Amino acid sequence: WADAERYCRLESAHLVVINSREEQKFIMQHTNPFDAWIGLTDSDGSWKWVDGTDYEQSYKNWAATQPDDWQGHEVGGGEDCAELRTNGRWNDNFCKQVQRWVCEMRRNIT
Repeated sequence: WADAERYCRLESAHLVVINSREEQKFIMQHTNPFDAWIGLTDSDGSWKWVDGTDYEQSYKNWAATQPDDWQGHEVGGGEDCAELRTNGRWNDNFCKQVQRWVCEMRRNIT
């Protein structure tokens, strides 16, 4: 997750912040059949979007029983990074898991 966010920042972007069901559908059209990192993490103990969007007031689409901060990874640690699953639901996963990601950038219209 951190490498994905770093890559996005190098491109003057950030991991995608999903603000609506419509945006999520659009992203899924371009990521299926793969899971993908999104710009949501609770590495400091509370969920935060990378662009500062208010998590409590924002769109959410967690899978049932998620986020669960599962501790059973053989590499140790919990699950502090959010991914968009192929079924459209969000899951918290081990942040060092290698997988695809989606970057988002502000479009400048002049």
